[in-house]
Formats: sequence, C-alpha cells, structure tokens
Amino acid sequence: MRDLQTLRTKYRVSDFVAWQRDGALELNPNFQRRPVWKKGAKSYLIDTILRGLPMPIIFLRDLRSDLKTFKSKRDVVDGQQRIRTILSFIDPSLISNFDPDRDDFAISATHNKEWGGKRFKELSKEAQQRILDYQFSRITPPLASQLPASLCCLVGAPAQPADNAPYSWPDSRRSPPACRPRPHIRRRRRLRGLGPRSSRRS
Repeated sequence: MRDLQTLRTKYRVSDFVAWQRDGALELNPNFQRRPVWKKGAKSYLIDTILRGLPMPIIFLRDLRSDLKTFKSKRDVVDGQQRIRTILSFIDPSLISNFDPDRDDFAISATHNKEWGGKRFKELSKEAQQRILDYQFSRITPPLASQLPASLCCLVGAPAQPADNAPYSWPDSRRSPPACRPRPHIRRRRRLRGLGPRSSRRS
C-alpha cells in the first residue's frame, strides 16, 4: 500500500486570507459542490470561532508550485464551505463570485447576543483579532499527485456528512440528559452535519 505521507498541522484564519489574496488557494476544485450553506449555519460558524471552540479538520492538498510566480498553491478537499464563509465574512472582495443575496450575512443574535446583527467591520478590534488568529487543524498530503482523485471525490462528495450538511441534525433534546454530548461536542457535530452519537447512521 502506498504511503500518502499526510501532514497534520495548524494555520490561522489570517493565513487563509493571505493565500486567497495571493491566488495561492483554490476554493473550488472540480470535485467540489457549489456553495450551499444557509445564513444560519454561517452565523453559527463565526460564533464558534469567536468563542474559540474547536471545529472539524480542514483537508487541503498541496499542488505543484507555480513556475512563473514561484509560489506554492493548494486546493480545498474538505472545508470549502467553512473557508468560504469566513473569507466572505471578513472581506467579500476575497470571493470572486460573491453574491450579496447568497454570501452576505451578519452574526445572528440567536447565536451571540453581544455581536448579534454585526458584520466583521462592525466588530471590536479584539473580536476581529480573535477571528483572524483562530487556528484550524488541517491535513495535507505533500503533493496533489500523491492523493488519488477518487479520494478527493469521496471526501468532498455530497453524501458525506461534511460541509454540505452543516445545519441539519436530529434534535438532541430528544435524548435523555445523560446521553447528550457536552455543548462543545454538540457544536462540533453540528458543524459536521451530524446528530447525537446514538442517532448516527452506520
């Protein structure tokens, strides 16, 4: 069996912003779906970041360096919706096909009373810094050639409980209190589109 030599590391939101500005990040490789998140899911993600809570791993793959610019490049295998949501919230100009009706949103007061109704520019400097300094865990194979296309399609496929279903899961209040996950665990599953452990499909 071939060793894919995956690398697990962490990067800040500001790193993704810099990559996008430099054209070093491909948000929409040909195996990705179109943007599907609703405004409520986007608000929930930003609230998760503001609270410093963990979220699922971002899966990237390194591409070959550009021979003209000498810059490294990477594309998103799993995590497109999360990255796109964050970039569009911080600076809409970072998204080439930004659509105000689809991509513009503010934090919901339902998720965060302190910052409800606000966009990035309306947040305090402290809150803006908290978002930019938030760290993602990411997994990356060194080169695209080491990651089979079939695996990319599998990870990003609509049937997978990943970014494509961030805000739909069974109501955990139906479970007995002793069976309910702790709040930060429920939030991580919500961002993955999963319900309580007892309601997962095999």
